[in-house]
Amino acid sequence: MATYNTTSGNTRLRVLESAAAVFAEKGYRDATIAEICEHANANVASVNYYFGDKRHLYDLVWRHAHKIATETHPLDACLSDDALPEECLYAFVSGMVKRILSKGPAGHFQRLMAREIAEPTQAHMAIVEEAIRPESEWLEKIVKKLLDGNGTKDQVRLCALSVISQCLFLNLNKLGHERDFKGKGLKQIEVLAWHITLFSMAGIREVKNLTKGNKS
Repeated sequence: MATYNTTSGNTRLRVLESAAAVFAEKGYRDATIAEICEHANANVASVNYYFGDKRHLYDLVWRHAHKIATETHPLDACLSDDALPEECLYAFVSGMVKRILSKGPAGHFQRLMAREIAEPTQAHMAIVEEAIRPESEWLEKIVKKLLDGNGTKDQVRLCALSVISQCLFLNLNKLGHERDFKGKGLKQIEVLAWHITLFSMAGIREVKNLTKGNKS
């Protein structure tokens, strides 16, 4: 893992960004303060001085990582309030896929979440409430519109789960996708996002048709 080439600049920020990279790669339990500080070109005492301890550092890291992911790849793509639900669904999927496949800081949050799923930490419930739940509720709102407001709570939830599962699967097969997308960059990511969106809309449309059939 690369280290910073300079000891100048904002030490606190360097440690925070390095911690995000190390936690994302190794998970909370296996990441060490020594490795984080080596990555940041900072003294080990920096963590205690700026953050108190590893647990507090992690709490700040996942919030910092989520902020970067949200600003870099917003799941609403800053669409207007009157945007079509199909546009909103593509924006959500595209933003999520870009986050997951990003190798830089914008991808740290999703890699942290992959670690959280495998090995939940003491921060898990806070992450769910502050970061995951609002995004899930936004996706469910989109799905509800695609169902013309007629879907049951369970149908909306399950459709949203089906959409996000296709995105999160990319976290499980990163090496395969990196190989498949090599040299294709953003264009291939957009193709993948469109496929997930169209595939999801077809499924949601079928659920909507079944709902209408049951009411007739």
